[in-house]
Amino acid sequence: MTIPEHTEPGPVALEPGASFLIRLPALGSAGYTWTWELEGDTSVVEVAQGRPPAKELEGRPPGTSADLLFVVKALRQGRVLLHLEHRRPWEETRPPLQRRTYEIRVE
Repeated sequence: MTIPEHTEPGPVALEPGASFLIRLPALGSAGYTWTWELEGDTSVVEVAQGRPPAKELEGRPPGTSADLLFVVKALRQGRVLLHLEHRRPWEETRPPLQRRTYEIRVE
């Protein structure tokens, strides 16, 4: 089963049990990673962070940054905001390189 991918931030409507994928380019070789935070009722969704399958990364030059994958699964009805920030973890006082927000409604 293929999970639908949302490439642009914004509103997302799901039914309980449904999932969607967010694929974000990472700059891991430069120290950047994506962090996430839920705002609102955190029991509405489950977020799992991972990397692409090894087969997808085969043949890439060493040191190449791999995308980060976030699978968001709707658990129960409600609304929550998912905030993602692209930053270096040790640069807490600097603004992130990029921010994305998804408004998730489970109906």
